[in-house]
Amino acid sequence: MGQAALKQSIARSTVDKDRTIEEEGIVLTMGDLSLLAEQVTEAINMVVGLPVMHYETLKEKYISSISGLHVIDSMSVTGNLLGRK
Repeated sequence: MGQAALKQSIARSTVDKDRTIEEEGIVLTMGDLSLLAEQVTEAINMVVGLPVMHYETLKEKYISSISGLHVIDSMSVTGNLLGRK
């Protein structure tokens, strides 16, 4: 395995206050919700780990970024479309 592959495989942990509202956090959240949507036909109440120090400043940003109707494409590791939700 090359050095770049080894570097990318190292688990990351961040305490960045914007981690849940940046693109990566939203993509992960939408992926999770799409998996839940397969099994649930009613409203889902979601509890997230927003940093307590930044709750008031991030709450509205987070709500606006995940609220509404989203279309999510599920892809295989080779890039083929597996489904759209």
